[in-house]
Amino acid sequence: MSIPLAKPYVSDYTKELVMKCLSSEQLSLGPILDQFEEHFKTVVKAKYALGISSGTSALHLAIRALNISKGDEVITTPFSFIASSNCILYEKAKPVFVDIDTETLGLNPNLLEEAITPKTKAIVAVHIYGKSCRIAELRELCDKHNLYLIEDCCEALGASHLGKPVGTFGEIATYGFYPNKHITTGEGGMLTTNHQDIAQRVKSLRNQGRSSNSEILKFGELGYNYRLSEVAAAMGLGQIQEWSEILKMRKNVLKWYLDYLPLKNRITFQDFFDPEVDSPFSMLVKVEGNRKELISYLSDHGIQSKGYFDPPIHLQKFYKTNFGYKEGDFPIAEEMSASLLALPFFTSMTEGQVKQVCEALANY
Repeated sequence: MSIPLAKPYVSDYTKELVMKCLSSEQLSLGPILDQFEEHFKTVVKAKYALGISSGTSALHLAIRALNISKGDEVITTPFSFIASSNCILYEKAKPVFVDIDTETLGLNPNLLEEAITPKTKAIVAVHIYGKSCRIAELRELCDKHNLYLIEDCCEALGASHLGKPVGTFGEIATYGFYPNKHITTGEGGMLTTNHQDIAQRVKSLRNQGRSSNSEILKFGELGYNYRLSEVAAAMGLGQIQEWSEILKMRKNVLKWYLDYLPLKNRITFQDFFDPEVDSPFSMLVKVEGNRKELISYLSDHGIQSKGYFDPPIHLQKFYKTNFGYKEGDFPIAEEMSASLLALPFFTSMTEGQVKQVCEALANY
């Protein structure tokens, strides 16, 4: 493909930091991780930030740190990457799905309250495509019913809601740094919180359950090897230090799409993003008609595209087999899964590439 769906952005400055790290004598749990965490928590306005081996691992530790376990229920969205519900199953709790709204593609608070039972312990809210879900309303519901709120911000670094950064509404927030994300460490993630006790426990859990003095081989509970390496942290440090420029570049890509995207006939949904408060992760259009035909057409013209979250989680084979979900259970999620198309979107994308994508759409 001449224009890929996603592409990691790694500046010369970040490469220099990685090479400097490789020349050091400490490649795990060293000073670079500390620096990355300090810079990151400043950007997202959190008191504590802990580097984790992946966004999925961060979600798992969020569930574990809140003592969610067998017999508990956690409400979440079926329209997401599968990790946001798998993390609940890791601790033998039960994910309970609620349908989404068409405005944010996140959990619909109007439908959520009827899903709450005496077994409900938390909500995992997912901010999709760099846009906040209705997180303030979810926070109110959690306060009303004494539930924990976990925010999956893996696609929403830099987004905000009602003047507050996403990730600051819940007890815990998680971020992912896979190569298609806003910033990347190759593989990696971050867990943030404003609660000291949660931060201390996660710091232990990510390092095999080891005590706070890591030089002593004492382990307080079952933990995991979910550490983020110094090399990965060096990548993250370089990118978070350049975050303002990265976000500016991504918003320029969004602006070009909004300028050139042909919204007529069978392609709609341009008004999904608000450049003032969103942090675009991908460019979405809603396709009426044969989406596979359009994907094939774009591919023939060197442009990669795909339907995201297709099928939604509840229609994945594992969930259908083990929980009995079927088509029609969550109609809005299913409609969006079948009709939304993700177009190429990455930090270094040029105006010319955006125009090429939009011209191909117009020709189609």
